[in-house]
Amino acid sequence: MSQSPQPTARPSMTDRIQNLPATLRIIIFVGGSLMALLACVVVTVLVIVLIAYNQPRTEAVAMQEDVTIQEFAQLPDDDAYPSSLALAEDGTLYTASYQSGTVWAISPEGEVTELASTRDQIGAVIAIEIAPDGTLYALDHSDPIAVQGGVLWHISGPGYLSEAVTLPVADGATPLFFDDLAIDSDGTVYISERVEDRIWRWQPGTDAAESWWQAPTRDDAAQQSPGGLAYDPVNNAIVVADAALNTLSRIPIDADDPQAATEQIYRYIGEPENTPAFDGLTITADGTIYVTALGLNSVARLDGDTLTYLAQGFRGSSDVAFDAGRNLLYVNNWDQSHLQPQTVFLFFRMYVPPSLPFGIDVLSLPG
Repeated sequence: MSQSPQPTARPSMTDRIQNLPATLRIIIFVGGSLMALLACVVVTVLVIVLIAYNQPRTEAVAMQEDVTIQEFAQLPDDDAYPSSLALAEDGTLYTASYQSGTVWAISPEGEVTELASTRDQIGAVIAIEIAPDGTLYALDHSDPIAVQGGVLWHISGPGYLSEAVTLPVADGATPLFFDDLAIDSDGTVYISERVEDRIWRWQPGTDAAESWWQAPTRDDAAQQSPGGLAYDPVNNAIVVADAALNTLSRIPIDADDPQAATEQIYRYIGEPENTPAFDGLTITADGTIYVTALGLNSVARLDGDTLTYLAQGFRGSSDVAFDAGRNLLYVNNWDQSHLQPQTVFLFFRMYVPPSLPFGIDVLSLPG
């Protein structure tokens, strides 16, 4: 009796691969490894993206026992990016968007009102300041990324805007980056410029600004970046904060040679990881200096030759404003790192949304 043929077991996938020519086996191995690596990269990027889009909104905290901090006002736009602050004598706080150019007035109670026509006419406000006569000035970059030159706007009331002066786009082949404003007791406007390390000066009623101060040449050839400005009423001087040198310097307004008369009043010389990268500052009627440490997302007070930190954990603390009547210090949350794509994994870059809503914080200082 004949037996029926027995079924032959099918070779496994591993057996079939092993029976292939060596070249094909190498191709399959490399291809499989690349597919596995690609899958890992995709999963990693997706996880990073999810984390980036779900970061908690950090809140600033006080660093001194006699200082309290809270959110003062929330701005209405998702692209507010408030770069600067200015306080009027009646307690109204002004801030403006570096993305849309919109200017807001905030009442002492925290009510936010948009100034008419600013959104339509202004491009990207990097600084605002109030003159002794109550005039509000806004320094406009026109574009928040492609910065060249600037326009100084004169805002005399809601809907009343005019170009005070147009600043030069470049000095020869060098594009200029104007950064901050200060106004002295006579109403003269000072404008910092970070590329050529200068301060420009503009007299209201004139057609052009002029270069007034050049950062002194240093023996160590260290990079300089004069940015934040404030008027010092006690010494009738302009104080400039340098983010690269981590210095504060005083320049007498009436000096025949402002550059030679420059006095360094503070320089950070601590650990590199704690460099403050000074930015915006304000000076009270008695000469007290409050300054932002943008590199540390903090705000501090200069006590003699000591920097006393008052609060930390801001989302881009680039400016401050002091309310002498109520002993309050306002600090912005610029969130400027979200203006451009960020590297989230190796070479992968993407826009990461800011921590909404944009807000202004206020510190209650001891009496």
